[in-house]
Amino acid sequence: MNPDSYCQDRITRSAPELNLALQFTPPNWRASLRALYAVYFEIRNPVDTALEPGVAQAKLQWWSDEIRSAAQGEPHHPATQALLAHLPSSHPRPEQWLELMAGSQMDLTHEGYQTLHDLGLYCYRTGGVLHAMAAGVCGGSDPQTQAVARQLGNGIRLAELIQRTRVLARLGRIYLPAEILKRHEVSHDALSKADAAPEIRAALEELTRAAEKHFEQARDELPSANRAALRTPLLLSKLAEYHLQQLRRNNFRFDPPGGRTEPLRRLWLLWRTAGREARACVRQGHPR
Repeated sequence: MNPDSYCQDRITRSAPELNLALQFTPPNWRASLRALYAVYFEIRNPVDTALEPGVAQAKLQWWSDEIRSAAQGEPHHPATQALLAHLPSSHPRPEQWLELMAGSQMDLTHEGYQTLHDLGLYCYRTGGVLHAMAAGVCGGSDPQTQAVARQLGNGIRLAELIQRTRVLARLGRIYLPAEILKRHEVSHDALSKADAAPEIRAALEELTRAAEKHFEQARDELPSANRAALRTPLLLSKLAEYHLQQLRRNNFRFDPPGGRTEPLRRLWLLWRTAGREARACVRQGHPR
């Protein structure tokens, strides 16, 4: 399998919604974005597959070495080979890779977060920086566009954690900040139950409002940002908002009926958002 095919397969398996969203991005950026996101999923794999800590740490170290090798023009993995083939060596920046690696390291030593601010750093390192990298490789490396990409990425990642609350709790990984759990008198054990009790719904509502605030702040800054470079996170943020709305309608049950976007509804959301963004790009003088 050649590097580009490997990246396509990796994204298809790991993130179907991302794979669909990429179909609505400008064609000249798709290969670069697929390579970037494929490397991200490879870096996340040691954590997300719940490997034994020593094995996960060894794999994460291997990826740290591989990123350095790729930066020196000697990639070994198909995903980094594709990345180097499609992106100039200056994008993404080295410090962004360090933040991504630090995000996975936070999961390997996960002991929970005390405050929403603490959780915000984790969301930045596992979401905000990723989408800032994506905006950068699409020509959006200016400070304003990068700031909007980080806001979108933080909100997308927080929405993912909210949707996976029960699954992660059963793995012993609690992401709701201790200050929120204390405020609503929620125990760790309660989070793994099938039904969300009123106090859990209140805690999740507070966290959902925090995710929605990221999206609202990003929208406030969009008029002065390079919207073309933000196409992928904008599409994913629309799906994330829809998922949160579905959870809220179903009283934050962890497995609500229709909690995952129906295929036609998902396509419609992406198509409508992509069309709106294309028109906005024309008004800004950016490519569609």
